[in-house]
This record gives sequence, C-alpha cells and structure tokens, in this order.
Amino acid sequence: MTMTDNPPAETDEATLTVRRTIHIAAPLDKVWLAVTSPEHISQWFGVTEFAGTEVGATGTMTFEG
Repeated sequence: MTMTDNPPAETDEATLTVRRTIHIAAPLDKVWLAVTSPEHISQWFGVTEFAGTEVGATGTMTFEG
C-alpha cells in the first residue's frame, strides 16, 4: 500500500481524542482489513482491543511501559 499526501491530525485535549484522515492508494477491502483487525493494528500500535469494527466502535491500544 502506498500512502498519499495527508492532512495533519486533529486533537481535542478536552475529550482526549485524535482524528486523522489518511488517504491510501490501495483497494478498500485491503485497507479496511488492515485498520479493523486487531492483529494487524497491533503490529503498528501495540496491543489492541476493539468492541466492534463498525463506524463509531471503541477500543484501546496498550503500550508496554
């Protein structure tokens, strides 16, 4: 997958949220699998646990230390 030029992340310190839009030059099904499967996400962001894969699902990312 090849990433394209992307805008910076938007942060909201009051709600402890980060929103990032990333455009990836790859088929939608491959991208969706990469960003919704905990085993794939864990390769980049530490241990992940998600309550669903639909829009608005919540989850955690845990890092050692």
